[in-house]
Amino acid sequence: MGQITQVDETTDRTAELPPSSEHCPETPTQSFSRDRVFELLSNRRRRLVLYYLRSHADDEATVRELATEIAAWENGVEEAAVTYKQRKRVYTSLYQSHLPKMDEYGVVEYEQNRGDVRLTEEGETLDAYLEIVSGDDVPWSDYFLGLSALTFVFLVAVVVSFPPFAALSPGVASLLVVSVFGLSAAVHMIRTRRSRVLS
Repeated sequence: MGQITQVDETTDRTAELPPSSEHCPETPTQSFSRDRVFELLSNRRRRLVLYYLRSHADDEATVRELATEIAAWENGVEEAAVTYKQRKRVYTSLYQSHLPKMDEYGVVEYEQNRGDVRLTEEGETLDAYLEIVSGDDVPWSDYFLGLSALTFVFLVAVVVSFPPFAALSPGVASLLVVSVFGLSAAVHMIRTRRSRVLS
């Protein structure tokens, strides 16, 4: 599990959200006004709940599982290193405040007595609003521009047999370039998905 820089939840009220239309995509049972969505997602722990549920195949979790994972993210440690106090602090806020509010909005089904939480269809419509990239993320446009320049120089060196690239055939060089771009794209996709709501 990747570590996440600790952020004070109390100051996380102005997270930049992407431009949107006046309403989220409608579902058969509910549509959200933009203000309502922003209110719901203005809290980092609620965003982390949605992220955790969306990252699991069954879109379900217990409050304890959520509390442990979110505490680990907030404190930049592995799950096994989360202390009772850290987990309890997150558990209490989820149990008493965040999950009931999310249930009221219809984005999760929260069975408080059993401690079970499940993402609803309405909750899935919020994906577009969770595309938030952290401010310290890699500037990928600059990265790919630089990579393009380097690969151009590399291919020219191969074609003119410039040492030490003379031993490489154009076919092998092209395969290497495609592999580098493919790997870079995969890393970009993974980083983007992980930074959607963790920033």
